[in-house]
Amino acid sequence: MRILAFVCASFILFPALAAANLDADFAACRRKIIQIGSDPKSPADQYCLGLSHAFALNHPKNQAEAAKWFRKAADQNHAGAQATLGYMYERGYGLKADAAEAAKWYRKSAEQGDANGQFRLGRAYQFGIGVPQKRQEAIRWFDKAGDQGHDQANYFANHLKQRGTYVGFRNDEEHAAVVGNKLRSVLLSIEPVGHTFHNSSERMAFLRQAGRQADRDEAYQRWSGRKLDYDDCRRANRSNCSDPGPPPN
Repeated sequence: MRILAFVCASFILFPALAAANLDADFAACRRKIIQIGSDPKSPADQYCLGLSHAFALNHPKNQAEAAKWFRKAADQNHAGAQATLGYMYERGYGLKADAAEAAKWYRKSAEQGDANGQFRLGRAYQFGIGVPQKRQEAIRWFDKAGDQGHDQANYFANHLKQRGTYVGFRNDEEHAAVVGNKLRSVLLSIEPVGHTFHNSSERMAFLRQAGRQADRDEAYQRWSGRKLDYDDCRRANRSNCSDPGPPPN
């Protein structure tokens, strides 16, 4: 029961990393978590202890303690720990959110050839998290991860390569800030090309502004359609023409 809870917890606490396939790490760690003790020295065991604190496997859930052990392993060049520590910095789990630190650790992991690190670095470039937003650089890192069988990386690489696609959102909160329940027609105008976000608050502020701009753009589009109908009506000398009024501000 504890093992099942550990695996299920991964989708609750670290949904993006769980989706990026940490199953192999979980499987390796849960076989030895009882044996590694409370002060392991090897980076692999330190990483496992971090996972045990993050997902409450034989330890109380403690994000700060998890981050401490991920950092110890990451400092010894454990690629999996580096990718996970980067995600904790990105989301502010157990430590202060810091997008630049997140991108730094993603890169360290990615440059060691770790598929999760390559995927997370691709996501950083996709959304401008701690690095300038660059679609082609995101695709490059997604392709590297995809070449190692990372299904999500392949999906995002193919999506970004398609002409006319929008980069998307990291989570539901970002989606709601711009789209909500609306059917948007102007998303392509808000891709933050070259923009670097230093934390989630900065990115959310940008997206909320983008949502307001999208409202204004779409209001103008609707007005333009009514104005065109009105002009056609007047040219036809009809008497029931509906004046659209002045353009929206």
